[in-house]
Amino acid sequence: MQASNVGALDVTSFARIWSPRLLRFYYLLCANQRFAESFTIETLVEIAKADRWKTPWAVARLGLAKATSITVSSATEDDRVACVVASMPRKQGCVIALVRGMGLSVAEVAEVTRVSISEARRVLAEALLELHRSLRTDSLNPKGTL
Repeated sequence: MQASNVGALDVTSFARIWSPRLLRFYYLLCANQRFAESFTIETLVEIAKADRWKTPWAVARLGLAKATSITVSSATEDDRVACVVASMPRKQGCVIALVRGMGLSVAEVAEVTRVSISEARRVLAEALLELHRSLRTDSLNPKGTL
């Protein structure tokens, strides 16, 4: 979402737009629907209380800060993509979650994470390659086989 699209929104509209994005973001990082819902609610409440909802990057930055407390052991879903993303190094998982979960562009990811566009692009490329390798390996070696 572009920053200019948010200026005139009220808190309710802002929450309506960001709730599904945050939910996908957190779900990719923990592969646990209940935890993702809880983190989403906490994030929206903190944003509203701090009156930072008018700044679109505040949501993504708070999401990244909360992501440090998410552990892989919380994964409960059979969703292979979410489980692989949740088990990736946090930096790579967060970049995938920002792009696939929140729908941010590479330029927006660079803005939120305060890195150059080329660095954001590099981390995303490495993360997607790792995701592809992990999913491919899983499909070639089903559980219970060598």
